[in-house]
Amino acid sequence: MEVPPELLVPPEAYGRGFCPHDAALVLDGWLRRLAAQDARGRTVLGRLAQAFLRGRGHYQLGFSRLGD
Repeated sequence: MEVPPELLVPPEAYGRGFCPHDAALVLDGWLRRLAAQDARGRTVLGRLAQAFLRGRGHYQLGFSRLGD
């Protein structure tokens, strides 16, 4: 999910109709969505890494340790 480009354009801070509180609420919603996506992605990567290590995939690739 991408943030709509029009939300990334900074508004004229002292123009008519600009409300910092409303802008903060909109940005907060998008940041929460992005943080949730990041958390889900990290969970998936963790599960993949766990399966990779359990199957000793690093040995099959020629690495004796993960730090190699």
